[in-house]
Amino acid sequence: MKRVYSALLALAALGFGLVGLPRLLQHMSKHPQDGLADWKGAQLFFAGHSPYTPEGLREMGMSTFGHPPTTPFWFLPLAHLEQGRFSTVLGCIVLFVLLAHLLIVALELRVPRPHLHAALVFAVVLCTPWMAAHAEAAQVSELIAFFYVLAWVQLRRGLDLPAGIALGLATTFKLFPALVILFFLCARRWRVVQGALGAYLAVALIMTTRYGWKSWYLFLTLQG
Repeated sequence: MKRVYSALLALAALGFGLVGLPRLLQHMSKHPQDGLADWKGAQLFFAGHSPYTPEGLREMGMSTFGHPPTTPFWFLPLAHLEQGRFSTVLGCIVLFVLLAHLLIVALELRVPRPHLHAALVFAVVLCTPWMAAHAEAAQVSELIAFFYVLAWVQLRRGLDLPAGIALGLATTFKLFPALVILFFLCARRWRVVQGALGAYLAVALIMTTRYGWKSWYLFLTLQG
């Protein structure tokens, strides 16, 4: 029975994957609104311009920029790609990270047949409309979730500093993960807070060297 169950899991994962993956690949280069801003911001980083100034916004063809100066850091390796290729590459990275995310959770919780169950959940997610929307907009939410998972695994092992580093890196994508760090501050888990601050400041310093200190003030003023 165990072999039959494993075979059924594998067949189900393959079936959902064959349906969902081609559709998802079609969505990856359609309308990368969120990721497009950060990709353009990464290009301005190499040009030595700030995407938060009126000149930078005009160069990007945008009226505002809703992500902090740290977000384009993750798009620097993709800045040289043309728009359609960038969106597809980012989408494939997100899918790989999602699969790793599910496998880590399955292994950590000692789910039976972790590889097959992770593959099945992954394949089912490929078929969902919300994952298509995620890929179409070139979202980074899964990357944030992955760093949450890494922090969770480290915390389960009592490794507060690496957990903090993971949370700090999550906050470099968007600012809301800082609320999780605030929880550890209130709990006086100082090593978590130190790791988070260290990781965040390292990325922030790299981006500030090109964007300038004023970019932070301009970012805040653009948020209304």
